[in-house]
Amino acid sequence: TQQIIAAEETLATTLSQRITSFMAERTADLQILSSLPILTVPNIRDAVSQDDKRALLERFIEANAVYESVALFDLNGNVVLQNDRSSIPSQAEQDYFRAALQSNRVSISRPVRVDNSNDYVVYITAPVQESGSNRRTGILRA
Repeated sequence: TQQIIAAEETLATTLSQRITSFMAERTADLQILSSLPILTVPNIRDAVSQDDKRALLERFIEANAVYESVALFDLNGNVVLQNDRSSIPSQAEQDYFRAALQSNRVSISRPVRVDNSNDYVVYITAPVQESGSNRRTGILRA
């Protein structure tokens, strides 16, 4: 039985390390994405069309198959930009979104149940801040 316990502990430790590493990579992804000039530099942000911004998000998802969607929300929880054209209701009342508004760094939500299903998702959020002024302009969610 000691061998079984030791094997289970080793397995649990390995799994924990893999999950920690995986989530650290996701955190880094959102840090990079939320600081892109296309989202943070006003004259670039305003000059690039919504379709081109959407195409960037689509390419990000294609290159990072772990993501199902990426969306940028204004500070009131309304979607401003997303990789697809599905309807996303206001996120203002969602716990993960309110926590993201309070944070100045990338955050990882608790599992959130997807409406009308038994599926759960974990959201990773990052503040988007205007370059130069550091004025927060939105919350990026993947």
